[in-house]
This record gives sequence, C-alpha cells and structure tokens, in this order.
Amino acid sequence: RATMGSTTQLSNEFTIKPFEIHIDTLATPLQYTAGASRADFGNVIVHLRDGNGNTLTGCDNPAASDQVSVVFTESTGTPGPFLGTQVQNPVAGVVTFNNLGVSGDAGNMFRMTFTVMSDLTKISNNLEVRPAAITISNAPTLHQYGASSSKATLPVNIQTGLKDGAGNTLTAADSTSALVIATLQETNGSPGTLN
Repeated sequence: RATMGSTTQLSNEFTIKPFEIHIDTLATPLQYTAGASRADFGNVIVHLRDGNGNTLTGCDNPAASDQVSVVFTESTGTPGPFLGTQVQNPVAGVVTFNNLGVSGDAGNMFRMTFTVMSDLTKISNNLEVRPAAITISNAPTLHQYGASSSKATLPVNIQTGLKDGAGNTLTAADSTSALVIATLQETNGSPGTLN
C-alpha cells in the first residue's frame, strides 16, 4: 500500500511463503487396539517456520491457498489407506490434524508428506503401523528327522495373517510394507535353528 497525502494505491496481491514445515508431533509406531478397525495417529502437529526456526504466529489466513494438506504413502509412493481430515488451516502458524488414521494395512515403510502453498513440502521419516495380532495357520505339529538327514522338514505352506483389533485381515499389508519374521524356540524359551 502506497499513500501520498489523500491518495492511496494498493498493490496486487502477493505471496510470502514460510521457509519450512516443521513436524512437531507425530507418534510412531501405531498399533491397532482391541476392537478397533483403524490405527489412530492422535494429534499430528506441524509448524510453519521462518528461516530462523520461529513459528510464523501471524500465519492464520483461512484461504484455501494457505491450507496445509497431508498424504500418506508407502515408501514406493503408493497411496496408503488414509482416514480423517487431510486438509487443515493454520492457527497462529500451527496446524493440528486430530483425526488421522490407517485402516486395512500394516508395515514399517510408510511416510507422510505435508504440503503448503502447493509446492513447499515436508516428508516424515518412515512410520510403522503394527497389527493387533498375528495368526498362524497350518502350524507344524509332529515332524521327524529323515534317514541320512540332519534336519526335520517343516510344512512348506505355513501361513500367517495380520489382523486389526476387530479381527479383520489387513489385506493391504504386502511385501512392500510388511515383513513377518519366523523364529524357532523351545517351550522353555531357548532359541532353535531354522534353515
């Protein structure tokens, strides 16, 4: 705005971008709780900062251009099954996402990407989502060492299932995000050897 005497001229609108998006609160790992078909993040809080790390407390414009959005992906970039309100307005430079969650998936190779003003982004570290339970089907029972063999062969089709808290199979959990590790131990807890 320029003023000389009684004459005033307003400039065109222009944009001032934050220097960075800072992730302040993001809990990991998540875990499906008993009875729940989604794993909740709780409050996810990000700050819009200047170049000295100060929160831009004057940043509270409700315009769509100033909103902060978040997406949830596997490390491959494939979108994950994300729930909740994924666009929020800043309040005094702080953005709180309070109802985000995941459904139908588990693993440890997820990320969140936050974006403001279309091209300023911040990517989180890898996030872990844990199932409520692991089921085992076709588990081995009685097996015997064969003649001239130094090992007892177990079934080749032992299957595990990852479940949410409501007992549903997490069908989106796959090799890109979830890895199940099999170990062998005696009933007294002593480790065995698998090969």
